[in-house]
Order: sequence, then C-alpha cells, then structure tokens
Amino acid sequence: MTLRAILVTLALTAAAVMLIVMKPGLGGRESAVWLLPAALTIALPAGAFGGILLTRSGRQGIIDANWVDETARLAVLALLLSAVTGGWLVPLAGQKTDRARSRLPADTHQVEVREVTPSRLTLNQLFVQMDSAPGVTQELLRRAAWIAASFLLPLAAGVARLKSSWTQSEAALAAVMVFMISVRLGMGT
Repeated sequence: MTLRAILVTLALTAAAVMLIVMKPGLGGRESAVWLLPAALTIALPAGAFGGILLTRSGRQGIIDANWVDETARLAVLALLLSAVTGGWLVPLAGQKTDRARSRLPADTHQVEVREVTPSRLTLNQLFVQMDSAPGVTQELLRRAAWIAASFLLPLAAGVARLKSSWTQSEAALAAVMVFMISVRLGMGT
C-alpha cells in the first residue's frame, strides 16, 4: 500500500508543480526548468497530505499497523525530499540562474550582479553563516517551516483519517485546499 500512497503523492505533487510553473508572468515554458525545484518545495507538503487522504478514502474503519507504517514512511519520505529540494536544489538553482543571467549582454537584458542573499545559500552555508550575516536566521527558519510541513501534513492527514471516514471527493477537496494555502504562503501571493 505504501507504493500506492507514494504514487498518489507524486501525481498530486507533479500536477501542483505544473500549475505553479505555468502561472502567467513567470516566464513560460523556457523558465520551467529553473522553477521546478522551488515549485516542488511548495507542492510536496500538499501532495503528501492528499496522498494519505486519497489512498485511504472510502475505507471506513480500516486502521491497522500497515496504515500507521505507511503514513510514517510517506511522512519521512516527504521530509527527506523537502529537505534536499529546499535545502540544496533551490538555492543552487538560484545561484546558477543568477550567474547565467549576469553573463547576458547588457543591451538584451538588464541584470545587475547582486551579492548572494540568504535565499541563495544552501543549508550547510546557512549554518556556517548563521551568526555573521543578516537575514540568515530568518531564512533558516523559513526553510525549516516548509521542511516541517512536509513531515507534519501527512501525519495530520493520517490523524484526520483516523477520526472520520473521508469520501474521495472530500479527500480531493481537502488536498486542493491545502495546496492552495501552500501556494499562497510559498509564493507570497
């Protein structure tokens, strides 16, 4: 059953990533590759939440050791993926984008070379600079919140599932609502 929950989580996450990446004003398909890691970081918590609810929706009263194990495994997998994506892939993609944009001719694209901000630092770089650079602690806390959400939302879905039986449509609606909240918080819109 874990494979099914992981597949549902990945499908929901992929759909959410595509909605984020194809948002008007973000540069279209050519910028999609650069936006994927950040979109994955935003979409993964909602995908894991929906994966748990949708996998077990409609199964009234069926709670067993497999269910608890499946929920815990999916929560840990989401935590690890979120930590790698938000901790290293997103900042590295941002650094590479900044370097690539700074090499463009000045007449085609006006980009000033900026100093590296805390959002462009990997987790290990943030820990090293925690006491010496302004804004590093806030960035570390911001990322920790997203990483924690990736772990806690599947667990919350598991607890919600324990308390009552969900239909497929209720589970899908709950997953969409969690995704919308994640996007609003993650993209600041």
